[in-house]
Amino acid sequence: MSQVSYHKPTDAAVAHIARHMRAADVVEAEAASGLTAWEALEASLRGSALSAVARVADRPVAALGLHVVCPLTGRGAPWMLGTDEVFATRHVWVRDVQPVIAQMLSVTPRLVNYVHEANHVSVRWLRRVGFRVDDAATLIRGHRFHEFTMERQ
Repeated sequence: MSQVSYHKPTDAAVAHIARHMRAADVVEAEAASGLTAWEALEASLRGSALSAVARVADRPVAALGLHVVCPLTGRGAPWMLGTDEVFATRHVWVRDVQPVIAQMLSVTPRLVNYVHEANHVSVRWLRRVGFRVDDAATLIRGHRFHEFTMERQ
């Protein structure tokens, strides 16, 4: 039985995630967008073709989604912002997030986004769930980011 469940985002769940967001996700959101973490979370949810709040033991631990970047090329940008609890349960995420990734790949066959070079836990997790993570070479607003990708087989 899955320990992670996915639900439609609610204002209360999003507010909880924003108030308790992991420090690395706060730094990454602000470095990538120039927005506060709360603003980046709300903007990400608004711009997503798919979005969900992940819950563990009925507590919201992360929000995640998919922006369709280019429908013609099938490129989408997956994203996730979470609380410290999200990686306290990372061992179940490797298995439980696979259907979500499959759903994203059914919408856009190529997933591409960036993760801040200092967000080491996220880099390791992305690799474990099957993304290819390049060396940190991309500069966004003066910060180095790793590009991560996955393609539908």
